[in-house]
Amino acid sequence: MIRPALPMLACATTFAMTFAMPALAQVATPTSPVGMVRCMESSDVPCLRATVPLRPEEARASNEQSAAADWKADIADLSLTGGIARSTATIAHPLTLLVLVDISGSMKGEGIELTRSALRTFISELPRSSVRVAVAPFASHTLAPRIRAATFTDPQSALAQVDGLPQPEGNTGLYSAVEIGSEVVKGALDGQPKDAWGALLVITDGVNDVRPTDDPGLLSGSTGRDAAVNAVASSGNYVWLVGIGSAPDGADLQALAGAHGERYLVAEDPLLLHRVFTGIRDALFTTRALTYPAPTWARARLARGVFPLTVSRGDGRGCCSPAVAGRWTPPLYALPAFGGVADSGTATAQGISAYEQKQPRVASNVLVFAFFALVGVVLWFVLPGMIWPDESVAMAGPPAPKLANSVASPAAAPRVAASAAAPEPAVVSGGVRRGVTEAPPRRPTDVTAATARRSVK
Repeated sequence: MIRPALPMLACATTFAMTFAMPALAQVATPTSPVGMVRCMESSDVPCLRATVPLRPEEARASNEQSAAADWKADIADLSLTGGIARSTATIAHPLTLLVLVDISGSMKGEGIELTRSALRTFISELPRSSVRVAVAPFASHTLAPRIRAATFTDPQSALAQVDGLPQPEGNTGLYSAVEIGSEVVKGALDGQPKDAWGALLVITDGVNDVRPTDDPGLLSGSTGRDAAVNAVASSGNYVWLVGIGSAPDGADLQALAGAHGERYLVAEDPLLLHRVFTGIRDALFTTRALTYPAPTWARARLARGVFPLTVSRGDGRGCCSPAVAGRWTPPLYALPAFGGVADSGTATAQGISAYEQKQPRVASNVLVFAFFALVGVVLWFVLPGMIWPDESVAMAGPPAPKLANSVASPAAAPRVAASAAAPEPAVVSGGVRRGVTEAPPRRPTDVTAATARRSVK
């Protein structure tokens, strides 16, 4: 009897797997579990939290604090808005980053020291597992050999390359540095995973300036700039150009950055330069932590089963296409199952607290309704009897006759008959009866004549 049951079990298993696979196929591979946290420390309003990996262009477009409210999400036929998007110290796709530092004569003294300090902080904050970094100097002598000799390594090891930058001297071969650097990054991506991407960071304090005594063949003029721009475009790399001081030309740097890059102009100030590098670092981080406040009544719907969380920004700038950010799995026992508290130390958390104030307080609403219902019952049934007792008794009707009064003595029969035969008292105008007399009380020995005595045997 056991063997015939095995084929049936196998068929049932195959049937279940067949119908379960399409549901699993809707969830993307790099998604993370969706968790539930408290929106505030002393709050029961749930917030759903997930992590979504973005492509580099999406990460750059979403790197604005003001655009955090543009994120939208859908889960279990619920539309969630007011999402908070924060950059995390994670790079979803492997990154190859080449940093080119201008070591021309104008960088002597405070310029090179300021750049070293800011670069050390910037590189040390990059994740070691998903980033390869190389640091190379450029000026106008031995420019190409120095850049092509760049060695890509983990961020911690790349700090030694920052400390090993030579002393500034020579002129500035900016166009040639951008062209050769783009080629080096493109070649370094060979053999890397398909989702790997490259970026070029150039730091300079001047404009392209080459002399006859410099390396032969260095790019110059509008022709040289166009060659550098074409090299950046053909490589597909992302380019950041940081101009320190007042000498760099903003339009020139913007032209070199192209459509896949950005340029920054900053004074020789450590704090300002640190802010610029922080913005570039956040643009490199392609993972966003999303937090969405959800209605309190959504707990019952979320407890029904597993649902994918689809997020999108839809701000009209091409960022970001709808994607599955994670999969919600209800807890084993019951909801709510808070896994922590949302960050309330930032300005964006005020939006969560405002959303919490708008949520219906179910318990308080029920208590208020019960109070007013009790007041209505008291006013309808109890209060009239307290104010008008006679009318309330009249509404209740006359009392039922007692059993002792239902049997009268026979002696009282003539009196009853006489009273019945007596003419009705006259009623004068106005409805007042005249000549009404009160009948005398009956004695215990009186019995009615209509009722026969029972013989006692």
